[in-house]
Amino acid sequence: MKILSTFIIAVLFVHFSHAQEQNLMPLIGKVPPIPHTVCQDTKDQKIAFKKQVSDVNSLVKMESKRISDLNKVSAEQYQEQAMKKMAGNYGLNEEDIKRLNQGEASEQLKKQMADKALQSMANMSMDEVKKLQSMSDEGKKAWAEGYGYEKMAEASIDSTRLKNERNKNMNQFELMQLQLQLNDTINKMDMYIAQKYSDLMSDPVAMEKLQNIYQIKNQLANTTPLDDQYDILKSQLEQNQKEYCDTFTNRYLSILETHFNQFMLSIPLYNNVEDISNQLTEFQTGTTMNMAIGSMALSHLDSYLNHLKEAYQYHLIFE
Repeated sequence: MKILSTFIIAVLFVHFSHAQEQNLMPLIGKVPPIPHTVCQDTKDQKIAFKKQVSDVNSLVKMESKRISDLNKVSAEQYQEQAMKKMAGNYGLNEEDIKRLNQGEASEQLKKQMADKALQSMANMSMDEVKKLQSMSDEGKKAWAEGYGYEKMAEASIDSTRLKNERNKNMNQFELMQLQLQLNDTINKMDMYIAQKYSDLMSDPVAMEKLQNIYQIKNQLANTTPLDDQYDILKSQLEQNQKEYCDTFTNRYLSILETHFNQFMLSIPLYNNVEDISNQLTEFQTGTTMNMAIGSMALSHLDSYLNHLKEAYQYHLIFE
């Protein structure tokens, strides 16, 4: 557990620099600050703000696509390397792979390759496997004991390789545990913010005030400036709209601030999860990978921008 904790601390500091390498920080620098004079701003200010957020949102999507396209090309290259590596583990060389990939491989060729792989991995041929299948129970037991002794002898000779494999598997297990922990942390934070927005959107007081505003607007629409009720209704509408904007905009902006702060603190976690995923793939394929990271952070930035764009949603005077 101590090793795991030390590992977590190390990677968190390392990957904050990775966020800068993936052009994330310049994008964050373009994000407009949360407006704190929403209820006093003009319609032009509201339009300009939403456009500014939309422009940054477009840049974020472009950067996400750039990383995705880059990794797609890299993945194809790594897939080819991984196939060669795995084939090598089964005793197949590049020429064998070419033969298998040239159209429909014949049954004879498939048998030859399977025999070669089995010979490499288990030091057995397909004919020996068939012979084993036809043995009696006593014969199979005797063969298994002999085979077991043979493998034990190999293990004692190649103990260094087995130790390295054991250490690799332990590191792989620790990485998987860390990945689960980080994903769990991220999911809990995402759910916390999502619940904050949801609670505000479904607030019964807000819904009641909004309904009241619409009722006054409907009444006002059925009057003219010459009617006695016109000025009274207009005054009531403005007062209700102001109270609605002041109360619920402040609450919304508070959630936005929490959302943004949480996002900034979580950037190392997002990048680390992606990096661990790449490392686990390396363990599984035996191929060193250099995939670009940053997609998860960009996705969360996109989510924040979508909420930021709605900062003026409680300012109904312009609607």
